[in-house]
Formats: sequence, C-alpha cells, structure tokens
Amino acid sequence: MIDVVRADPRTKGEHLLGIHASRIPGEVLGAGARSGQTDFTIPLGEVSTDDKALYYSWFNQKLHLEELYEAFSQLFPEDPLIEPIVIDLGCGPCTGGLALAAALEEGRPFTYIGVDPATAMHRLGEKLAVEAMRHGRMVNSRRSWVASIDEVAWTDPRSWQPVIIIVSYLLASPTLDAIVLIERTLSLVERISWGPITVIYTNAVDLAANAKFADFSLALQRHGFAVVTDEQGSITIERGWALKQRTLRYALFNRPKRTTL
Repeated sequence: MIDVVRADPRTKGEHLLGIHASRIPGEVLGAGARSGQTDFTIPLGEVSTDDKALYYSWFNQKLHLEELYEAFSQLFPEDPLIEPIVIDLGCGPCTGGLALAAALEEGRPFTYIGVDPATAMHRLGEKLAVEAMRHGRMVNSRRSWVASIDEVAWTDPRSWQPVIIIVSYLLASPTLDAIVLIERTLSLVERISWGPITVIYTNAVDLAANAKFADFSLALQRHGFAVVTDEQGSITIERGWALKQRTLRYALFNRPKRTTL
C-alpha cells in the first residue's frame, strides 16, 4: 500500500496522489474517518473511490493493523489446529485478514469474508492479500468480498470450525442498526458452523464512536455470548524492541461451541 502511493506519478514530496498530505485527513477522509463515517462508495471531486481507499490505508490502516494483530496474538497464544472462519464487518482493505495472517503460524489456512459497501475497499484488500501471499502469508486463505452480510453465499456444509467476527471502527455510522447487524450476522453463522464464536470489537474511545455499543453488547448477550473483556484505555503493542501505547475501546465476546443440536 505504501509503495503504491509512493510510486504513483501524482505523488511528489508532501503531495500524495496529487493532494498535500496535510489536507487529506480533513478534506478527503473527513472527521468521520476515525469513526467509520466516511463514505468510500462515492468519489470526491477528482478523488476516486480507489484513491480514497488508499488514503484511508495510508492514514488509518497501519494503526488498525497493529491493534488487531495484538488482539489476535492474545486470542491465539498458541496456533489453532482448526481453520478459523473470519467475518470482518466493515472490513476496509482486508485489515482483519492481514492482521490474523500475521498472528497465525505462516501458511495456516483460514477463510476470510470481507463485508464492506465500498467495492474500492474490496479491490485494495485483494491487492494487499495477494501481496501478503508473496511474503508467505494468506497463501492458504479463502477470500470472498461482499457489500452486505445478506450477500454472503455460503455453500459449504455446516462444520465445527471456530468463527471470528470483527467489528472494528464501525458502530459510529449514523445509518447502522447494531441490533439488526448482529441478528443478520448470527443468522449467517448458524448456516456456517456449530463451533465457538468470538466477537472482537475495537473503536476510538470517544462517546460518539461508541454510542451504539450498549445495544450491540446486549444483543450479543441475548444470543448467549459472555463478555470476556470490555475495556477503555491503553494497550501495549510490541514493535520490534520497542513498546507502544495505543488508546482505544476494546471488547471481546465469546459463545462456546454447541453441545446440543
């Protein structure tokens, strides 16, 4: 992603894809970029949706990758023996898939379903996944991209594979109904697996970004999920020999595998 932006002929000095870097967070991504409110389905003047996706990656995805990588590293202290199925809601450019691939043993297979209304995010996500494959990651991943959870076409027999649902920087959207999102997602999961389900939630710490979290949490609990962690504050991320503090809202929910059918 960084190489693509730097190699673009429009990138010169402090201008990224033709626009000065200082203008992009406010004028292109907008204040909502941090909380998931930016619309990546429509261009902005001469800025295409593909350019907007690249700007998002440049300014936001690197930090989100660190956060989810840390979450997956804690979730899987040992490499899982069963192929997980990941449903990444508001996936952006494959952020959850890339983070999981980095946390798992190299070559470990998993299934990735990226859900995002912006096809530009699908295109960039697939490019990043292919590039990750060149470095030995995601080589055995199955990937699919859809605009909404209702478009997922699951044809495999139901299994006992663990399912991971990622909800990262999503609930601040004013048009999103958190309860409907949970109902539709779990309806899909019922067709996929009887196995354990883990929901990973990350967001900014401000109240507006988490306004719908209470409804989201209660909806999960009504479906048998236990709250494993619900924290707001700093997490420590290892970066080489250094430690970095990241401030965010982080929650983890779990429902064990079915014991009755």
